[in-house]
Amino acid sequence: FSLHPNPAVDAVRLTLPTHWAVTSVLIRDAAGREVLAPAVASGATLLHVGRLTPGTYLVKVRHADGIAVERLVVQR
Repeated sequence: FSLHPNPAVDAVRLTLPTHWAVTSVLIRDAAGREVLAPAVASGATLLHVGRLTPGTYLVKVRHADGIAVERLVVQR
């Protein structure tokens, strides 16, 4: 999957492969706390990250074939 733009300021586009059967998306901060759990489907979704504190986050996508993780940087 991909996240654009990254670093992000207010929003980031999460693009998922259409063949993934996504079961959940979680965004965790550097301490491992869940800060956002958006409802998404396959394809592209706009995630609003403007309320998050600037820093590095992990975006974890759980799907039928496993788990994928990408780093997201939020800036001001």
